[in-house]
Amino acid sequence: MRTVYSDQVIFDECLPVLWKKSIVSPSPFLGQQGYFRSFILLDFKLQEKLDFGFFSILPSIDILNRHCFSFVTPIQMPDWSDYHDDNLWSTAIGTLFSFVFSRPVVSLRDNLIRGMSDEDNAERIALLYPATHARGTNGNSFSRKTVIKKYEEMKELITNLLSLPYNKYAEFMRSMRLINLSHNYLRDDFALSYYLQISAIESVAQLAITRNKVKYKPGRVKEKRWEELSKEYPEVKELNSLYKKARGENHYVSERFVSFIKKYCPVSLWNDLEHPRAEEVELAKEYQHDSSWLLKERSGSLNPKSLSEEQVDKIIKDMYEHRSRFTHQGLNPPHQYPNGPDQYFQVNFI
Repeated sequence: MRTVYSDQVIFDECLPVLWKKSIVSPSPFLGQQGYFRSFILLDFKLQEKLDFGFFSILPSIDILNRHCFSFVTPIQMPDWSDYHDDNLWSTAIGTLFSFVFSRPVVSLRDNLIRGMSDEDNAERIALLYPATHARGTNGNSFSRKTVIKKYEEMKELITNLLSLPYNKYAEFMRSMRLINLSHNYLRDDFALSYYLQISAIESVAQLAITRNKVKYKPGRVKEKRWEELSKEYPEVKELNSLYKKARGENHYVSERFVSFIKKYCPVSLWNDLEHPRAEEVELAKEYQHDSSWLLKERSGSLNPKSLSEEQVDKIIKDMYEHRSRFTHQGLNPPHQYPNGPDQYFQVNFI
């Protein structure tokens, strides 16, 4: 174990704190309140307590610094946790919260100051780890209906994660961490955010779709013929050997990426995906406003129902290709308006 956690965040150090299933006894270091605290920083105000059984996320504390709100949100840690682990809890819970709520969540890198009140710690945290609004003034709240829905989804996710063997639990947590970081970088660097999103999908695709399901199969007849020719022609033998070696080393990652999306989010479901402005409309209902016009399909926009299978394959392959260009060349994806008005696709005219 490292002596000083605050030097760097190493996500694998955060994984065991959530996965612990055996509660031995309350920690001898419990404070007078009978529990430990950690914090996450949100870009919206959480107004209710979310109870997950062995830990809870409490309502946000508003901190106003130079006219910019920080929503510092306490986590009530289990009594069997170590008080040195507050920053590890912050990162683990922040990852799950960001994944479920699809919002940026900033976690602690350092331990809290013992003996300080939640409010005093919150002021210090807001200065050290500012979390700012991600979508301007109009996209930074959730309706109560949505919060309850996301809360139930998060409870189900945690139950499922903790039922897995540790290695599988860790694999899924690492994928969700990429999503968390993607949300956090969305405003600072869209290309990096895009890269992290696609990488998260790719990491799960490699778990769900095996290499054998997508690898190129030329057929035994061709391979048998090549073997026969190899005996007669040394040049064919050399080429056949190189072919077998290349085929054996090919993990077919892009093919598995395409296959994963087509299997688990087929184009037949794309019309059911939530509209980017759906929450804005839902929130307006709580104030007796009707903003349903925001959800109407724009004239001339591209709809998934109109796509051929070849077009669907190209769209998914292009997603992976844009990520690869950023990885190897630093090139940005071609999006001109990441938060544009179209529900499904942005069409660029060249």
